[in-house]
Amino acid sequence: MIKKIILFIMATFGMLSADIAQSCPAFVTAANVPEWIYKTPTKNLRMYAVTPTKSWKAIPLQIDPMTDKNLYDSDRPSATGSDTVRPTDRFVFETDEFGQALKHSTQFPCDASKLTEIRSANQTFGYLADCSGSSADVSAVNPGPISLNTGDRTISSPRFDYVYHHKNQLLYESLIAKFPGGKSVRSAYDADIGLRLDIKNFFTLHFQNGDIESYINSSKVGEVGVVQGIAFYLRLLAFKIDLKMNTVASFFENSANIPMLVDVPQNAYEHLNPASGSLYSFKLDKASFEMDDPMSTMPRFEAELIKKGSPVVREGGLRRCKGEHCNFKMMGKVENESFALSMNLPKNVVEMGFFPTFVSDTKEFKSGLGWKGADKSMPNEVGIFFPTSGLAKGQYKIDSWILLGDESLKSSTCPADAIIGPTLTPASSPAFAH
Repeated sequence: MIKKIILFIMATFGMLSADIAQSCPAFVTAANVPEWIYKTPTKNLRMYAVTPTKSWKAIPLQIDPMTDKNLYDSDRPSATGSDTVRPTDRFVFETDEFGQALKHSTQFPCDASKLTEIRSANQTFGYLADCSGSSADVSAVNPGPISLNTGDRTISSPRFDYVYHHKNQLLYESLIAKFPGGKSVRSAYDADIGLRLDIKNFFTLHFQNGDIESYINSSKVGEVGVVQGIAFYLRLLAFKIDLKMNTVASFFENSANIPMLVDVPQNAYEHLNPASGSLYSFKLDKASFEMDDPMSTMPRFEAELIKKGSPVVREGGLRRCKGEHCNFKMMGKVENESFALSMNLPKNVVEMGFFPTFVSDTKEFKSGLGWKGADKSMPNEVGIFFPTSGLAKGQYKIDSWILLGDESLKSSTCPADAIIGPTLTPASSPAFAH
């Protein structure tokens, strides 16, 4: 029984770890790009677009070294120099920077011997170039809009400052919104994690922020954003347990992405009572959520509904699904500027009753489900709750995004669509037409 408890602890904390709004970055796995890239040093790979005047402009391209488990590869922290691309690596770029299609004969940028076309959902185009033959120095990496200061634990963009917790570095101590003219305000602070495992015919376990630790084990500041590998640990009595759970957090100019990795070693519905689950909470300062916004699709938390278990709970989630994909979005405001929390889940997970519900009052939430700590909840403390009692054995992937400004007002989901097109050579480009 104790072994099963530890397994469920590991599985549930995995859920807290964590791969179209067209201005979100696009993620393309290298395995989906033509094989010529594998022979090209990453320092010679560049992205270009055609301008309205038919000239070439370089646009930011970030190549993140990744493992076959889609985790940041700390053994290859730079993916630059003579290193070449591997099939598991991730190409990151902004499709908003794309331009016109290449329709006529023209000299390729950087004397490239080949270009691979990439098309956005808005029918704009970027071109991945092999610049190995260039007489100019193309190896310099352009500074991106995001910076990382490990000393004060701050990730900064022109739009936000994210100050992460010193012991649980996936959580933030404060989230600062920035506005034109130099004004900045604290939108939210003191993020926290809570976990409840109500085990059948046994006892109930409660875990909070002090029991969980997450540490950044690798970081990269690239041309598009900051990527970080994060590992999770659990303190149980006098022991510190390596949960073998890792995720990759990525921060960009107008958005942040934290994938959630769900690894369930046994059928939760055979061992957990309803009201088991995980709560991600935080305190609001200048931010507020707008439940009545037509774009807010995340259901409200209802204690009595959660207590009835996944067969009843899942109906509210399935209404947010289109095809095999489900999107749960919560709109908000900081001052007069919009932001959103957006979570994308596969339908098969929602069918098990696992999806986010918005908690507008954590004190009411904890009292309603019998969680500890209701007396310590603050009036401005809100959260997002994931019921876990209906999950089956297996592995699931969920994407979670924070979207800022105009980014949040898009009706589609992140990351941006990017379709790999043909590979062109100087000889083939005159015949190429759209």
